[in-house]
Amino acid sequence: MIPSRITLSALRHDKRKSFDFFVYRSNSPDDRQIEDAFYEKWSLSHTVPLGVHYEVEIVESEKILSHKFGKFVHLHKSEKTGKQFMCWTEPIESEDALIKVIKTWCLGSFYTLRQGIDFAKLYEEQSKDIHDFDWLEIFLKTKFNFVIRSVEFNF
Repeated sequence: MIPSRITLSALRHDKRKSFDFFVYRSNSPDDRQIEDAFYEKWSLSHTVPLGVHYEVEIVESEKILSHKFGKFVHLHKSEKTGKQFMCWTEPIESEDALIKVIKTWCLGSFYTLRQGIDFAKLYEEQSKDIHDFDWLEIFLKTKFNFVIRSVEFNF
């Protein structure tokens, strides 16, 4: 399977940060890059996504892991491939959903690396649903001046 590449860049006080990803689209659980046990343990339904699903590999994940707050970033090392993937347990069934999830993960990860706090705690503190992607983008822009500058992809 040949992955697509996505680059997301964000800006905070004229400092640009970027994440690069390889995106894998699969049509069945047999084609997934991440083992079934991951989804069975961590997804809300405790099931493997069926049908079309996207998984997102983090390029140069060692830069995140070596950061002093890297251990708080939502990453999952695939037992199948040994590569680091975005830790997102729910189905990602379309390109629109994929972009929303990537933006949310990136903004949350920028926050985590900057503040040393798991961004999921923001959702808990504000009593927000983790699937409310727009809320995080607005909150981080307003409170911390984090702004997504560009999303470049090649599907």
